[in-house]
Amino acid sequence: MRNHLLPALAALGLLLLFAAVAAFRRSPQKEFDYWMAIGRGSANQKLYADAVAHFQNAARLFPGNAEPLYRQALAHQAAERLRDAHAAATMAANLDSRHRPAHLLQARLAVQAGRKSDVEDARKRLHRMLAASPADADARLLLAAAEMRLGAPARAGDLIEESLRRNPTHLPSWLALAEVRVTERNYAAAEQVLRDALASVPGSPALLAPLGQLYLFLGRPRDAEARLLETLQLHPANGPALLGLAAVRMREGDLEQAQRIYRQASALPDRRYRHLYARFLLQMGHFDEAITELRECARKDSGDRNLRGELVTAYVSANRFGEAHQLLTRALASNPSDLQALWQRAAVFFAAGELAPAEDLLEKALNQEPTFAEARHLLARLHAARNSPMLERQELTEVLRLKRDYLPARVDLSRAWFAAGDPKAALEVLESTPAALQSWPSFQLTRNWVLLALGDREQARKGIDQGLAAEATAELLLQDGLLKFSQKDYPAGRAALQAALDRDPDELRALAALAESFLAQNQPAAALQAAQRHASRNPNSARAQLFLGQLASRVGSPQQARRAFAIARAVDPDYADAAVALADLEASEGNLELARNILQPVVSRHPRNLTARLLLGWIEESTGRHLAAIEHYRQALDLDPVNVVALNNLAFRFAAQRSDLAEALKFAQQAKELDPDSADVDDTLGWILYLNGQYRTALRHLEAAASKDGGNPLIRSHLATARQKLSERAAGF
Repeated sequence: MRNHLLPALAALGLLLLFAAVAAFRRSPQKEFDYWMAIGRGSANQKLYADAVAHFQNAARLFPGNAEPLYRQALAHQAAERLRDAHAAATMAANLDSRHRPAHLLQARLAVQAGRKSDVEDARKRLHRMLAASPADADARLLLAAAEMRLGAPARAGDLIEESLRRNPTHLPSWLALAEVRVTERNYAAAEQVLRDALASVPGSPALLAPLGQLYLFLGRPRDAEARLLETLQLHPANGPALLGLAAVRMREGDLEQAQRIYRQASALPDRRYRHLYARFLLQMGHFDEAITELRECARKDSGDRNLRGELVTAYVSANRFGEAHQLLTRALASNPSDLQALWQRAAVFFAAGELAPAEDLLEKALNQEPTFAEARHLLARLHAARNSPMLERQELTEVLRLKRDYLPARVDLSRAWFAAGDPKAALEVLESTPAALQSWPSFQLTRNWVLLALGDREQARKGIDQGLAAEATAELLLQDGLLKFSQKDYPAGRAALQAALDRDPDELRALAALAESFLAQNQPAAALQAAQRHASRNPNSARAQLFLGQLASRVGSPQQARRAFAIARAVDPDYADAAVALADLEASEGNLELARNILQPVVSRHPRNLTARLLLGWIEESTGRHLAAIEHYRQALDLDPVNVVALNNLAFRFAAQRSDLAEALKFAQQAKELDPDSADVDDTLGWILYLNGQYRTALRHLEAAASKDGGNPLIRSHLATARQKLSERAAGF
């Protein structure tokens, strides 16, 4: 007997399904609401890629609705895909002229990125918004920010003052006006702005804390402390005030109170402060305690990628690279597209000196998100490590195009131009730093160095004095000493350098400057005495002993140099720099086998030590072990593909053996491109061209080499041979 009930139920199920689908299709609003709701849920869970996909589904249902596009922009922004965020916000704003949040977001992203065309477009949009709604304080503040970006602080100030005339109690406008005055370096006016603000809004913690921070920046710690304590009396959980007060205690040397305040700040609900106590522990060198603290924080909030980054930093600081890799491997196993994890793992490889895997990970991250500024910054540092300054500057310039407010990249770009011998370009980079960042110590210190190089003593003096009033750090004292030397005030300069060494015994730039000041006055014994005194005061500093040895070698005291190098190696048996310095000394005195025996264990334990590789290659070549020399030079090029010494020596060795003149010529031409003024490079290139039968071109390079180093017998021999060959050919032989 057949069961008629099952077919009936199946038919009923199909009818219900069709009815549901029909009902769903008849209600696109419900489908739209569904996609918007799950999109917001994904965004709240920080699943930004999912959120974008859901908002895109909603946008397909109602193409004329700007809200899904606006939500996409917010998700892209949260994921730091700023280019996509700006594009989505622009589409939303173009779609709906009345969608105020979309217009504000679009303008804010444009101003943050800092591209002139985008900022000018944002300025036009904001003018239209203000024409329609003159009382819109947020739009006016953004317009002021756009004017600041375009180099018009006066117009920015006028706009903010207009906002304050309309609403004298609008705190963001007061703070923005103070920032404009700081940009103009009119610190008295900035202080007056904040005082006027407090008159309009008495006792506001949002104003008291910035005033305290301004006093801290100006080197007025007592005034800063008063304002910060007043803030905390009104609002004990004010994060900026707590951090400012902790900085005051640090400058006073009251580390116990500073530690207590950082612990209090880390307990605030705002997750931005959660890692600060651990960071303090790291700064104090308490690595294990910092790691324990960060692990506990991460346990409570496993989804906080910033905390994970702090934990990775702590592992690297403690040289616990394996644990850092384990943490990030788990993160990438869970989400292979985790950009932060890719970048952080690249940073761990970079810190360990493993450049190739670091570069591979950065390429993966940048393929996913070309606007990832932090990854590009690390790539720039990788170029610097490979001695590729042009690529470094190009990458840093791109970082700042993407993220104008990224101070570490701006400071690095300024320093890169400085290292390239162009302090004017270095200063131009710094002068376009946003006002809010100009009070940061890294900016101030870098600017002081550039001003010193430019000979602008007046401005350098102002910057150094301002920094010293806030905190007499070792680097500021070093700058103070060098400035005094430039003014021929040697006693005061030496006193400043000694104060720098007393503050930080590892600030050996101060010791080097101190020694150079004596050498400049032809007092080598005094220079050596200063280095000896510092080494004796810091007997456990391998670096101080190394410096003493290098100076002793330089002034002609090889036995004292040997003793200092031996002490450095005894203090730190694995200190490669001391071993290399000793080997270099032995090699310079003809003790090549002894130097070789010193270096071989170094390259075994430190295979990435470029200096040791190059020196060992030269020693092997000098003792007739040519194949071993070639291997060392090749490994040096693996570490640094643009190393001129390795390229030139490898080219010369191939030429000497007549083994591979084509490869020899390639290496020599690379060396010439990198160092066109080197006599050795011209000699190598000229000799290889001679061996290839290109006698006239060879002669040109050999003559150039002789003009730079005419006393070199090898160069003279090569030049004579080339001239004789051309004479014979001219005579018909």
